[in-house]
Amino acid sequence: MLISGIILVFLALIFYSIGVWNEMHQGELKKFHLIMFWIGLLCDILSTLCMGLVSKTPFEINLHCVTGWIALLMMVFNTLYSTYIFFKGSKKQKQNIKLVSLIIWFVWLVPFVSGMFIGMKG
Repeated sequence: MLISGIILVFLALIFYSIGVWNEMHQGELKKFHLIMFWIGLLCDILSTLCMGLVSKTPFEINLHCVTGWIALLMMVFNTLYSTYIFFKGSKKQKQNIKLVSLIIWFVWLVPFVSGMFIGMKG
């Protein structure tokens, strides 16, 4: 389970990063970005479940867990809101959503990096 969780969190990083940075480069939300967000989100949810099964205390209150849940919820928000904007939003909203995506991506990096340090210690 641990190896699966590690692979899935790296896949989440890859897919979500491709979506965010490609959206920044193209300057407007497109279908490809949504697909990357949804795949990244799915990988992150599955990695969180795997890591929770491996952990002796899956609901421990520490920096990694708190920032991890915050980042996951923000990622859910970004994916759902981006989907809404893609189908119902104006051209201006499709151009402006990229800043939200970028901020959430940076927040998501905090538990990703702290998880690597925790993994190296243990």
